[in-house]
Amino acid sequence: MLCKPETTECDQSCSDSWASTLISKLDQFQHEKVMPKTLAARSLEIDIMDDFLEMERVAAVFEIVNKVSSLISDVVVDDSSSEENPLSAEYETLSQRVVELEQKMEKIEADKVELENALSESRDALKVSDLQLKDAQIKIEETQKELDTVNELKELLEFQLSGMEIESRTMSANIDSLKTELERE
Repeated sequence: MLCKPETTECDQSCSDSWASTLISKLDQFQHEKVMPKTLAARSLEIDIMDDFLEMERVAAVFEIVNKVSSLISDVVVDDSSSEENPLSAEYETLSQRVVELEQKMEKIEADKVELENALSESRDALKVSDLQLKDAQIKIEETQKELDTVNELKELLEFQLSGMEIESRTMSANIDSLKTELERE
């Protein structure tokens, strides 16, 4: 079996580098503990992460296809079927890594869908709350108008009562004065 050692080492180094970067970014995204953000910012962040994952997926598939085709073209098949082929082991390792990354990507996509649903529910709840607030404000305004009307009526009645009390005192004074006059006569 023959292969280009410098190409394999470079491909392995590049592959390890992008895979490590991708895994660390995915782990960071999954376990990130950040301050609460606005829903719009989270939505934008999810869209950006989705685009990033899509680009990484395409790059990973492209690299694996190139690596496999490169390895296949570099291999000279040995007639001895009992000998273990290190390239097939490397291919298996890469295949497993791709499967792991695809599983992580599916989990992230499921999390994204869950977050989008939560965002949608939050927006719906916000709309309902906004409508309830507007209704409450209208009721407060109506109640305030009624209260103002009742207060005006109360003041009018108090004024009339005050006038009646004055009139009553005046009449009482007149009656007293008439009694006094009658007693004099």
